[in-house]
Amino acid sequence: MGQMESIWPSLAPRVLAFVGAAVSEAVLATAVLHALQASEWELARPVLDTRLAAAAAVMAVGAVWWMVTAIHNLRSLTSRTLIRPSVVAIYAVPLIAWFGVDRFIDGDIRRWAWVGWVAVVLVAHCVVVLNFRSALATLGGLDSHLTAVAVLPALIAATSVPSVFHQAAVFALPMAAALSAWLLVELWQAMAEWDRSCRPRVVKASPEVLVEDRHHHTVLPRTMVLTSFMLGLSTPAWVVLLERKGHLVWAGRDTVADPVGRRLLVTLFVAMFATYAVGWLWWSAAAAANAASLARWTVSPLLAPFGYFVTVGVVALVPEITLRIAAEQRAAVMAAGGVVIVIAHFGVLRAYRRTAEVIGGELAPWVRVIALPWVALVVSLLLSFFGQMLDEAVFTLVLVSLWVLFYLVDAVSMYQAMAAFDRACTGRHSVHSDTEVLPDFFARRSAPIQAAS
Repeated sequence: MGQMESIWPSLAPRVLAFVGAAVSEAVLATAVLHALQASEWELARPVLDTRLAAAAAVMAVGAVWWMVTAIHNLRSLTSRTLIRPSVVAIYAVPLIAWFGVDRFIDGDIRRWAWVGWVAVVLVAHCVVVLNFRSALATLGGLDSHLTAVAVLPALIAATSVPSVFHQAAVFALPMAAALSAWLLVELWQAMAEWDRSCRPRVVKASPEVLVEDRHHHTVLPRTMVLTSFMLGLSTPAWVVLLERKGHLVWAGRDTVADPVGRRLLVTLFVAMFATYAVGWLWWSAAAAANAASLARWTVSPLLAPFGYFVTVGVVALVPEITLRIAAEQRAAVMAAGGVVIVIAHFGVLRAYRRTAEVIGGELAPWVRVIALPWVALVVSLLLSFFGQMLDEAVFTLVLVSLWVLFYLVDAVSMYQAMAAFDRACTGRHSVHSDTEVLPDFFARRSAPIQAAS
């Protein structure tokens, strides 16, 4: 009973830290978007204001409050000192470094000094989180969420900081946004898992509870992927509307849009690709983690982010390489880059199709998702060959209609594939729980028989 009274409540600091982190990410994302718009989508050099400082202060207060509470609750459960309160003081190092860079460094080196400051923040954060991870592992708790909290900030920095210096790195910002959303989810789950582990062990958890704790929710990211497809399907309607309003002149490859139409189309495409990147990377990581708790040979949660990183890297590097080589070599470089992108994209899809087979999910939607782009390519090539006999306007209408049809089927197939994958994970949870109960049932039935004999 004394242990229960010594446990400090941790829900309030956990909510405060999570809300501060979420608002900080939202304010920073808004500043980056405004910087991109002001620079004609070339460089992401955001202007940071007091709103970000206020949100970061709320996050810092909540995080420090929660860490002190978490350390106290841990010490109330064990006589060993698994983590010292002085570990929290490590966060003072980047704070002191921030004042030093802001007050004493000027000139061209100031930008690189801020990059060094980001590295100091990442190292300090990683050291603190890994200390908490080690203590939780000693208690026998799950430490995958704390591992993600330690690693994800470094990946976010690697995909976002280069956009300050080079235009090509702007293509990696949707991945940084996806990783940031993923970090928020993992941060909440890591703190919640720690709080559950520090509660007094009164009742032993059942197998069903343990399985549910390991399950990652995938409805929201799956809906985001569907939303991105719907935004893509609305593009023809927006083009027609802009043409009727006089903001766009449709002429095939020679289509011209005024600043209003160009701004709207750019916003539409950025929203579409950003929503898809966040939703797909979030869902792929969560679904892979769910599948890994059910079977051994499943897809890695890092495969989809790695494939996205390869694709973004190729898109950013190929134009730079073509500018530095002879004209006769550019076609080969572009073809090689296209092959790498195709391998990365379809390699990820094939890995999830194989995992769906392992966990007993439906394979037909994944087959359609993999085959439809090739079917659309073949049909387009045939139509372009035989379309020379048609009028140019008729040919354009038929080609666009077919592409919209293929896009619609691909969107439906993609959503069905993800939904079937999630249902397979949920169904296997139920089967796993039932098979755990059967031996106890037979054991209870066999006990009276043995006693009678």
